[in-house]
Amino acid sequence: MSGALWRRFIAGWAIALLSLCLTRLIFFINNFDTLHADAATVALSFLHGVRFDAVSTAYALLPFILLLPVFLKLRGFLRLYFVAAVGAMNMLNCIDAEFFRFISRRSTDDLFRFAFISDDIYTIGPDLVRDFWYLVLLWALVMLLVLWLYNRVIHPVSTGESSGSRIMATVSMMAFALLTVVAMRGGMQRIPIGIIDAGQAHDPRFSVLELNSSFTMLKTFGKPDLPELQYFEDDENPMSPILTLQGALQGHLRGHNVVVLIVESLGSEYMGRLNGLGHTYTPFIDSLCNEGLLFTNAFANGHRSIEGIPACMAALPTLMYEPFITSRYAQNHFSSLPNLLGPLGYTSYFMHGGENGTMGLLPFANQAGFDHYLGKNEYPDPSHYDGHWGIFDHHFLHHATEVFSAAPKPFVAGIFTLSSHHPYSVPEELRGRFPVGNLPIHESIGYGDYSVRRFFEDAKRTDWYDNTLFVITADHTSLSEFKEFQTTLGSLSIPILFFHPNDTLLKGTSDITAQQVDIMPSVLSLLGYEEPFFSLGQNVFDSTAHHMAVAFKFDRYQMLLDGKLLTFDGEQTLGLHDFEREHMLHTDVKGEYSEDAARHERILKGYLQNYTRALVRNRMTAETWQANDK
Repeated sequence: MSGALWRRFIAGWAIALLSLCLTRLIFFINNFDTLHADAATVALSFLHGVRFDAVSTAYALLPFILLLPVFLKLRGFLRLYFVAAVGAMNMLNCIDAEFFRFISRRSTDDLFRFAFISDDIYTIGPDLVRDFWYLVLLWALVMLLVLWLYNRVIHPVSTGESSGSRIMATVSMMAFALLTVVAMRGGMQRIPIGIIDAGQAHDPRFSVLELNSSFTMLKTFGKPDLPELQYFEDDENPMSPILTLQGALQGHLRGHNVVVLIVESLGSEYMGRLNGLGHTYTPFIDSLCNEGLLFTNAFANGHRSIEGIPACMAALPTLMYEPFITSRYAQNHFSSLPNLLGPLGYTSYFMHGGENGTMGLLPFANQAGFDHYLGKNEYPDPSHYDGHWGIFDHHFLHHATEVFSAAPKPFVAGIFTLSSHHPYSVPEELRGRFPVGNLPIHESIGYGDYSVRRFFEDAKRTDWYDNTLFVITADHTSLSEFKEFQTTLGSLSIPILFFHPNDTLLKGTSDITAQQVDIMPSVLSLLGYEEPFFSLGQNVFDSTAHHMAVAFKFDRYQMLLDGKLLTFDGEQTLGLHDFEREHMLHTDVKGEYSEDAARHERILKGYLQNYTRALVRNRMTAETWQANDK
């Protein structure tokens, strides 16, 4: 009896670990353009990955292991359970094989909350299966192998198996329990391994290859979103989230309207004005860059729309595993463009052509203080629905000009487009008009650019156009074909453009570092906002500010400041790279620039302390931040 127990125990582990190794290989091949490296680095990542796979396997197969003594009575159930548990782990790996291309990390426990936050998953689910059929097929092949091995090695019953020493069986189960507990902890060390342990033995970029998606979900499930980090006494913190605006353009556009136009997936790679590649998919936006003030070193604070919108409209980055909108902190009272400008007489609008519940944008807009949310539900012509996400961009942007013409003045608005999101819909009558390029997204980027051109043509015919500041940016980047846009920093590169049709000062280019969270304080500065307010971004027009870009990638924090990129794990600096000298970020220079590394670490620690305290203690306004603890 004990021999059969050991056979099934060892075989169960071997089959599960083999399958996870295979789907790790699928993950690697599908993301080879990002994770390419020498064979030794890849092999080391696969080898280290077995440790993280063992943790996931121990938790997933725990009921199977505990029921091994009654295997003969539950053969059918245990086979079904084993295949389902192993199948779920491998399915998550295959989902992330593509999802990683958009979020640059393994999924965490927010994946299903994000997927089911609205009905979008039911609308676009068939499209995802159709477009990524090869991943579904590869997953199915792995699972057929799992089932075949199970039927060959685990399921058969040996002659005389029901007899045998119960003492030996009990000893075997005690050994199984001990081994499983060790596996759950990831070894014999004092503290169980976590996500941060991946990649410590070599290049941190390959931590995603060591990890598996069920492990990252397991380690984030039910856990607090944020620890409150404390690096300094309050009076020693080099950073403050309370801004009092100053700068050369303070109040330059007092009383003007504001439109923040967030173009879905508009990465710098697609723009001839920014990519340095000699081609473009955005001829109109490029021409607009020549008429406004373009920040050429601008970066997104995250990789998802649900992260980009709070960054642009409320100066809130997502420096945790879960987006702010779906986190426990979403009901905090926070500063935003609409609630700061409302007392100054501004009417506020947030417009997105998708279903009103998509990505939690409607509740976010309500919490941010927007007076009006206009989505697919409010759009007057259902025939303009794209069949996937919502209203085609050129129709919805035309509708926006009509809304603004009827709006009380001044107004502040956020518009978020959608057609350049997967499945990259282009209206039938416009297909063939835009460059197809080499990636599925390219044609839809061209269509998005066309839609923005139509929007500005319509706006020019209104009475509010000449008195309006436009800020054009992206929610995040997307698919990439060039290596310089696949690094930890290049994969966040986006445009930030300030344009006013009747202004002569907002012209040219600026190479200072800018980020999405800088949009709110910079707009407020141009409008002459005078009160102190809470912001996790800086005023790009203030020469005394720390102009930087922060993000949470590969389970680590990163900050670009003064041309150098710091990578930090919450406790120590992992690397410093000279972005100005070497865009591909291959060479760690923290030894050469130890003073810069120390200064960068101090500034990032101050920023993280402010960020975590503000969210955890619900102190995201000037009034609540400055209040004493009760």
